[in-house]
Amino acid sequence: MDSTNYARLGVYSTESAPGIIVAHGTIGIELSSNPDLFISRDGGVTWEQTLAGSWGVNLADHGGLMVAAKDYHQEQSMVLKYSCNEGYSWRDFTFSSTDITIYGVVTEPGQHTTIMSFYGGSWDNFKWTVITVDFANIFSRQCDDQDYYDWRPWDERTESQCLLGSSITIERRKPQICCLNGRDYDREFDYHICDCTSEDYECDYGFARPMYDYYAPCMRDYAIELPNPCAGGKNKTYMASTGYRKIAGDVCTGGEEKLFQRFDAPCCGDDTLPPFFPPPNQPGQTVSEKVSSKGPLAAVGALLGVACLMALVFLAMFITVTLKYRATTRNYIRVATAEEPALFGSSQQDTAQNLASMAGEEEEDDKPLIP
Repeated sequence: MDSTNYARLGVYSTESAPGIIVAHGTIGIELSSNPDLFISRDGGVTWEQTLAGSWGVNLADHGGLMVAAKDYHQEQSMVLKYSCNEGYSWRDFTFSSTDITIYGVVTEPGQHTTIMSFYGGSWDNFKWTVITVDFANIFSRQCDDQDYYDWRPWDERTESQCLLGSSITIERRKPQICCLNGRDYDREFDYHICDCTSEDYECDYGFARPMYDYYAPCMRDYAIELPNPCAGGKNKTYMASTGYRKIAGDVCTGGEEKLFQRFDAPCCGDDTLPPFFPPPNQPGQTVSEKVSSKGPLAAVGALLGVACLMALVFLAMFITVTLKYRATTRNYIRVATAEEPALFGSSQQDTAQNLASMAGEEEEDDKPLIP
């Protein structure tokens, strides 16, 4: 595969267009020599294919304008594509009467204006050609305060509003409104440092989490040999690791920071590697994380325990109701009514015999269960 196919197909973003990232790629298990253009509007969390094929892209008007030209490795063209809604839709603009190979799309540093320049030439009789286009007329009006909204970078794995120890809220133009930001537009933003939590730390060197378990605590990985800080007997103590270190670039302060800091541990001897002294509790680990770190067997055992307890409760209730029912039955006196004709015989003598037999049954029922 010719490596020149990827010469201009990198990842592109600019400070003047926060949250917008443009890149080429393919959907599948391997790369293709003819990738498509993808765009992310949330800082790389989600991606969407916006144009088929390879394109040279640049941004203008503080991210309010995107212009794409066909990649020069594929074909010549006399048509550009532009978008004023962050790539949700594109329009064509014919900039030349003949096909031209476009080698680049440039604008002034800062991407503050709506003027874009294209340079290239023809394959037949090559001469450098520079074409400058002002896209100011595509905007319906100047933007006002109601055309903007607050956007915050985020991590889909956590509910925290902090990212790498800081929280920043940036003003962005609503993509569905095609209005002009203008050269003098001053983007508003709010920035503050966050308190440290477990999200700001990763496993230190020599420590690791179980595979595919992001919330499990960092444990000592004895497959990795650590240097002995007590060798030679020069040190009586050393700064032991809790198993965690702050993620590179994280700027958090305070909060749970002390739980993750190294601590002073004693040396065991001149040439003895000191043991690992973990803190009483895993730093930053919540109750739900402690339960999840015990694995699925612990969860199954807990469910079985609850089921057994409920079965015992129902059994006790059943025995209690049964005993009460038997006690009530023993004290029940059957009264002969017209609904029980079997108690009455055809004569007074038969009736007397039936009543006498009932009295005998009641005497037997009154006997204690245990002689």
